[in-house]
Amino acid sequence: MPVGSQFDLSNSMGIPAQFQHPDFPAALRKVVDTAKAHGKTVWASSRPTWTAEQWLGDRFNVISWNSDYAVYKRALNMEVSGLREAIARREALEAPGPA
Repeated sequence: MPVGSQFDLSNSMGIPAQFQHPDFPAALRKVVDTAKAHGKTVWASSRPTWTAEQWLGDRFNVISWNSDYAVYKRALNMEVSGLREAIARREALEAPGPA
């Protein structure tokens, strides 16, 4: 399964991370077209969201959004925030009232 890494492709072209460079979309389409011509599935990693839309438009079969670390970190932060809120509510209930 060919992997469409925008960073690897742009580096090999001598235009590191210049995804808006005029030559980049054509090169990416060539990779996709060549893979499709040989019956291969094409995978791309996408971050930010606009690149997922671009990759879908370029006929990638599989889109991997973001990174496992970023998704895990976001989920963990949400859970820890929820626990902190629960602790704060509990402490407020247990606080002595006015005398």
